[in-house]
Amino acid sequence: MKYDISIISYLDILGFKDIIDNDKPEKIFNILKGFRYLSMPDSDLAKDLEQNFFNFSDCAVRTTNVLSIANKKRSLGLLFYELLDVLHIQMELIYQGIFLRGGITIGEVFVKDGYLFGPGLVEAYLLEKDIAKTPRIVLRKEVVDLINKVPALRSWHHKPKEELEYIHDLLKLDNDGYYFIDYIRAMATEVKPEDHFNFLVSHRDNIKNNRRRFKSDSHNLKKYLWLQEYHNNSISAMSDDFFKTFGIKKIKMFV
Repeated sequence: MKYDISIISYLDILGFKDIIDNDKPEKIFNILKGFRYLSMPDSDLAKDLEQNFFNFSDCAVRTTNVLSIANKKRSLGLLFYELLDVLHIQMELIYQGIFLRGGITIGEVFVKDGYLFGPGLVEAYLLEKDIAKTPRIVLRKEVVDLINKVPALRSWHHKPKEELEYIHDLLKLDNDGYYFIDYIRAMATEVKPEDHFNFLVSHRDNIKNNRRRFKSDSHNLKKYLWLQEYHNNSISAMSDDFFKTFGIKKIKMFV
């Protein structure tokens, strides 16, 4: 038995206790069913890339063996594609008013017969629990820097600098020195402009609703105040012309 060096994503639904306390079992079941469906890797790719998926209640864990036979034959840019997959999971769930927090790392895990353990899993869990805190999915700068040192993490036809440019397009460096997936900015190249605009409207309205909902709950309110700042900073960085296309002034998009 030995550990595999893997990319580990540990994802958790934000405010799940509040959902349990206030929603009916049918709605909770549908939320979890959607979360599981979106988080589960494609079955064909999972086999070739030695990807595994574990799910319990509002928690999902994805692992990808960096040194799988397929990736050693022709490296695919596994870190980039894991970040991209998780970004799309976030996007789809936010449309439903569900926000995630989580941690992504590269470390040692053992996976067999439904068992999952290892120091890499512990690190991903602690990133989610102690570092993320707000609705963000974080990773350490040191993990991104591994692109320079580990060829198996980048696409076979990319030099380190080029791979890092693609990865940085999906990330933002937060004030605490951790990267998080910058889904608002990254969406601009992932979806049609009208879908991006509709997402921003939904994002804005979800923040407003949750800010009102938790106005007397400082623990939860601060999470949505962080999200409000992220949203407003993202809108500020966008072109006025983008919003004019949809007949709206940019100021209307701020929370």
